[in-house]
Amino acid sequence: MAKHDPLIKGKAGVPGAKAYSNLILYVYDYFVLRFMAFFFWRCSTDAVTLPFFKSHISRRGKHLDIGVGTGWFLEHADLSSTASITLSDLNANCLEKTKARLNRPDLDCLQHDILEPFPSEVGQFDSISLMYLLHCLPPPQKRKGQVLAMLKSHLKPGGVLFGCTVLGPYSGNQTRLSQFALRRINRKGRMGNLDDTEEGFVEVLRKHYASVESLVVGSMLFFTARDPVM
Repeated sequence: MAKHDPLIKGKAGVPGAKAYSNLILYVYDYFVLRFMAFFFWRCSTDAVTLPFFKSHISRRGKHLDIGVGTGWFLEHADLSSTASITLSDLNANCLEKTKARLNRPDLDCLQHDILEPFPSEVGQFDSISLMYLLHCLPPPQKRKGQVLAMLKSHLKPGGVLFGCTVLGPYSGNQTRLSQFALRRINRKGRMGNLDDTEEGFVEVLRKHYASVESLVVGSMLFFTARDPVM
């Protein structure tokens, strides 16, 4: 895999990916990971989401980060200098922002539409993360389940797939405020999760992985999956 340059150029038409302009990325850490997470989704980034990320990422092995945002989680993951990190995102702004933030000479970058399979040369990883990604993908939820199923072929033996996503307005522990926000954000095309449920994600994970754990905190679902069923 070529270093530093996108391996694949994906499609630019997914609304959730197009939303991440340089201006949005400038305020992302504060608005999305602080304000929205705490007041709307009732899930603290510092107390819940970051510890979850740090407890599952392979800090010394090969890690694939899909939907990189600004690279905030990777920056705070206490990674070893020997860790091999691959970034995958459809939005080139996110890749560039994360590359600059991490400033690691060994980064691999893939500009790729996760709704399409990875090429075989991408290889396998000790850990794969999907943080704040699935709710940005277009419906239906079944299509997102195909992503979770596809990724099992990229896990090494003993590896873990993990992530978190904001559930739809009729799943999880929603409030009137979170339901209002979800409907509005979906109307604007920045999310595609109106029909996303905990049960829908857990069902597909259990079909494709022998070991699955899930937890709902506020409006958010956290999940881990191990031991792919081939």
